[in-house]
Amino acid sequence: ASPWAGLALKALNVRGVTMHRSNDRDRKAAPPAPGGDATINLPPAAAGSDATIQLPAGSDATIQLPPPPSGGDATVNFSPPAGGDTTIQFTPAPPIANDATIQLSAPLDTTSADGGATMVLPPAKGKPNDGTVALGPGEAPRGNASVAFATSTADSIGPSIDPTTGRPVPHVSGYEILGELGRGGMGVVYKARQKKLNRLVALKMVLSGGHASSDALARFLVEAQAVAALQHPNIVQIYEVGEHDSLPHFSLEFVDGAPLDRALAGKPQKPADAARLVETLSRAMQFAHDHSILHRDLKPANVLLTSDGVPKITDFGLAKKLEGDSSQTKDGSIMGTPSYMAPEQARGELKNLGPSADIYSLGAMLYEMLVGRPPFLGSSPFDTIMQVIKEEPVPPSRLMGKLPVDIETICLKCLQKEPSKRYASAELLAEDCRRFIAGEPILSRPISPAERAWRWCRRNPKVAGLLATVAGLLVVVAVTSTVSALTIAQERNLKEIQRKDAVDAREVAEAAKQRAEENEKLATDQAGLSLETMQVLIDKVQTQLDEAPRTQQIKRDLLETAMEGLKKVAKKAEGSTSIEATMLGAHMRMADIFRQLGDTDDAMKEFEKSLDIARRRAAKNPDNDASQANLAVVLSQVGDMRQELDRDVEASLSCYREALAICETLHDKPPSAVGGMPPERPLDMLAEANKNVALTLLKQGKPGESLPLLAKVVSLRQELVAMAPDVQPFQQTLAQAYNILGEVCFLTGDTAAALTHYDECINQREKILAHDPGDIQATFELAESCGNYGDVLIRLGDNAGARKLFERAQAGFRGLMELDGRNINFKVATGASSYRLGMLSRRAGDTAEADRHFAESLALREEIAALDPLNDARRMELMLALATCGEHVRAVEIAEAVRAGSKDPELLCEVARCYAQCSAGLRATDATQADAYADAAIAALSEAIDDGYSDRVAFNTDPDLDPIRELPGYRALSGRFPAE
Repeated sequence: ASPWAGLALKALNVRGVTMHRSNDRDRKAAPPAPGGDATINLPPAAAGSDATIQLPAGSDATIQLPPPPSGGDATVNFSPPAGGDTTIQFTPAPPIANDATIQLSAPLDTTSADGGATMVLPPAKGKPNDGTVALGPGEAPRGNASVAFATSTADSIGPSIDPTTGRPVPHVSGYEILGELGRGGMGVVYKARQKKLNRLVALKMVLSGGHASSDALARFLVEAQAVAALQHPNIVQIYEVGEHDSLPHFSLEFVDGAPLDRALAGKPQKPADAARLVETLSRAMQFAHDHSILHRDLKPANVLLTSDGVPKITDFGLAKKLEGDSSQTKDGSIMGTPSYMAPEQARGELKNLGPSADIYSLGAMLYEMLVGRPPFLGSSPFDTIMQVIKEEPVPPSRLMGKLPVDIETICLKCLQKEPSKRYASAELLAEDCRRFIAGEPILSRPISPAERAWRWCRRNPKVAGLLATVAGLLVVVAVTSTVSALTIAQERNLKEIQRKDAVDAREVAEAAKQRAEENEKLATDQAGLSLETMQVLIDKVQTQLDEAPRTQQIKRDLLETAMEGLKKVAKKAEGSTSIEATMLGAHMRMADIFRQLGDTDDAMKEFEKSLDIARRRAAKNPDNDASQANLAVVLSQVGDMRQELDRDVEASLSCYREALAICETLHDKPPSAVGGMPPERPLDMLAEANKNVALTLLKQGKPGESLPLLAKVVSLRQELVAMAPDVQPFQQTLAQAYNILGEVCFLTGDTAAALTHYDECINQREKILAHDPGDIQATFELAESCGNYGDVLIRLGDNAGARKLFERAQAGFRGLMELDGRNINFKVATGASSYRLGMLSRRAGDTAEADRHFAESLALREEIAALDPLNDARRMELMLALATCGEHVRAVEIAEAVRAGSKDPELLCEVARCYAQCSAGLRATDATQADAYADAAIAALSEAIDDGYSDRVAFNTDPDLDPIRELPGYRALSGRFPAE
């Protein structure tokens, strides 16, 4: 309630001595003796309460009232005592002009001739206050009645309303409140001046006032006690603890800089700078731990930086005494900030939290400083908590490229799921940071992929069927191959010897030689068993994991384990075709995982390694059909990556044509003559190779050349389904063929055939999904086909039909993204479907709905582009999302960079789409700039046509180009397309 509410209704009636408060406690005001003076301060009353004061005759009284709210009226009803002067004073001044009325309500015959009433208002802010003295019933008064305006606000302790937040500000004795610094779930912090010492402080108060729970008050006091016990240069200091309106408050050291989260602003920091900051914070937390205090909510927002850059830890609102009363800490409660809390804290295991929980939080902060975001950040707090509990963090080097191994090791050790695996103390964490900064070897060792894989299996009982398999395989890897437990232990011992400088280089060399000799025979004897183990890790386990969501990290760890073992086995069996074949499969699997994670650059490197092995094997065995088939498969994958990463259509087409030639050779052989392959394999490969060539011709603007190839693809796929009707992949690839053929028919002007093929595609994919509703790939492909079909309908003007398909696609993609939030393909598809719905809503004139969809698309595309900054496709998607969301400056920055550095007609067309959307966004507010963007769009399209762009259908129907399609310059471009 407003602090003025009660007094505005019934302020003063000379009838009793009781002042009624909202808590129903009675307070007696001792009246002054006759002829004496009294100052009576009334605190804010609750709405509807009465404040009644009786004054003896002949006394002078000053009554101080809290101010009315901004722009409100103040009406005071009272009967002045006989023979005395009564002053009514508002302290502090009302924030802006107010009307104030004194109503003399007593009968005039009871008013003394020499009695009077004065209302004193401090100087008005903005315009003068109005002062009115209204007479009571009957005759004119015989006493004095006047209104006076004060000339000074010296006694005022601050504004009633914070001008920056618009919220009321409390009046705390001894402090002048200057503004609000921040607020959380339990408290609010003000910037204030401590009057007695004339110094700036941060004044922290309970936010919920009289409704504060006992738990909230207890935690508030625990924070005060915790900070009071910690006198450290990197912990914000406490000055004074007090009480205001029966609620506690305390004043803290005022830090004149920004919080760390604002300073970081999502930007990665230099590794040495990050380590230096974490070292400082770790030493401060060690001091706290030495005094039996846990913070439990360490995060960048709770680290303040002085103007000189000195970090100071603040906000011990969730602090806990290690040996203290745990009545405020209930197991099952989740307290803290999800992205920075330790797994045991996320599970609600609060009573047993120790210093390792703070160490985890320091590691999460270090992670954010290295890569620009925390290790776990889900779509909701619950999703983040589940990631914290179940998933391993992506190693920072995979997000940032080249990072020093030691700083990553420090970071990931802090982020271990098990508290015992983290640093034993904050001091040890600080010491490793110091060693890293000084260039000395750190004390921690990296976690092996095998160890991560084992831990993951233990935490994921839903795939417990793999546990025994993986456990057995890792034992074989560790015991029977060159990565044996003995080797690992000896290598570790050697590193410790080197680190501790216990022996000289000669002794280290001797130990290494001895280790190598001991393992040489073991490696040779067990090569066959090791190879079999690796093949199971690569094929059997990977295939099973493909069926489970969020398994990219565990698959990668197992592959790294397998490849490391293969490399060591290969040294003893150089040239082994079995080892080469297994390595080829491992690199292909790893490349696919990188693609799922959005790391196309590393995916390309893995594909190139695969291609080297495949070419070498095919050259050695020109008559080996399996080797030739493997080369064709790898060529197809490399062709895909050339388009995705480099947009090099010619290089891509070269790979596809080479693969097609191999597949035609294999297909032309009699089935019995194709060694080592089932009869369906050559047919399947030939269909895939034709599809790849056809799609590339389509990208080159040659739908006429593409169409017969795609018709052949459909025929081959139908033949495969007839040969093996129960094989799901053949059903899926037939549906895909219908989808592509529908697109090509539309581009060649055969709309009826296009719609027929899209219907066939969706019917086929619905049957596949009905057979297994949990099939992730089938769900994705059906949603994808709905989106593609919707694209055609929106270009044909069927907005209602397009909306149904887009919404169906969106529902499918969102479900998949919730299932596996790290799969980039799902995020890309969800972002695209949001964009489509936004464009459709804009066409329908529903601006609010369009903005909502565009904002969702932008959020996803920002995230995706940050993970894969070298990918042109991701940059183009982000550019368009920025343009549709009104962030024209950022969108144009990307567009100009692309336009200056590329002659790719597809990219130039994307730039034109961006400018067209920028033009649409400014048309209503800045016509001049909108025209400039429209001209830039037409110029970019002109360049694209000059460089070979020939998609006349997109030119005529693409919704992104709607804003400029009717302009004369745009229509003039139509005649420049090559003849069909």
